[in-house]
Amino acid sequence: MLGAVTQAAAFATRGGIRSAVLEDLLGESRRLEGDYAAAAGHFEKALALPGGAGRAATLQGLAYSLVKTGDFERAARTAEEALAHAGGEDAALRARIENTLAIIRYREDRRAEALASWQSALLHARRADDAHLTLMIAHNLGLPHALRGDFQKASDCFRILTEPGNERLGPEEGTAYLNLARIATLRGEYGRAADLLGDAAEIARKWRLQALTADVVEAEGTLLRETGDLDGAREKYARARLMFTELGLHAVLDNLVEEEAILASLRGAGEEAVKLASRLVEARVPPATRRGSRRPSSPSGDPGAIG
Repeated sequence: MLGAVTQAAAFATRGGIRSAVLEDLLGESRRLEGDYAAAAGHFEKALALPGGAGRAATLQGLAYSLVKTGDFERAARTAEEALAHAGGEDAALRARIENTLAIIRYREDRRAEALASWQSALLHARRADDAHLTLMIAHNLGLPHALRGDFQKASDCFRILTEPGNERLGPEEGTAYLNLARIATLRGEYGRAADLLGDAAEIARKWRLQALTADVVEAEGTLLRETGDLDGAREKYARARLMFTELGLHAVLDNLVEEEAILASLRGAGEEAVKLASRLVEARVPPATRRGSRRPSSPSGDPGAIG
């Protein structure tokens, strides 16, 4: 269904039809597919054209896409602008914008602000009586627990989207399965991790989610590394690196470098491990002290947020 919508909208634009609504539609479909760089381009075109479904909603789509491409500074400005345009009537839209702002603060390691934004987003989602949005935000509330190493509480939050009561199996559920698989790997529950990654991969195939597919491939590499298949892990990491690079998801590569460094050390490739570790240290120098860089790195190995 998602592919058919994308193809129809793309056909219309190739036919010379320029419309904010069409660009919005293409942006949202690309966002769901995980092609965030393309999504950002479409949302920007929609904002430059008259009409459209609503400026606040388009700005929200752009802000989330910018988060995923690692442009946190611009994403924050865009989300704040979206919040200003949203007003107080559309509670669901405000919840989505606040959720995006929370993800930005989380990536900037401003945990208290992130938690406050997620709690406000949860209140607005409940006010809007949007059950699935409420579940999504409740899932994201598990991220601070994961960062603190409280994997039980994090799992309780992530599992919300995979309970039998939630019959939908969309992109957000795929991320939830991925997050649960990562925690299972950390706990040494390798069989369960493999099953959960299989569930995430199936959802990624069904919805043609390129970014989720890349995340799953990376997680499969880590699982292989932890179970002793170092050659298999190396192949998975190489494939994930290629996919992230093709998608323009450069912010994700810092985390992958850390996993590759651990793998190189286990393989006895000391020189390679040192080079990778040096790259990681350089990438994580605070933005204010690193010349020419404005993008903060995301916390190491943190699970994925849903927007």
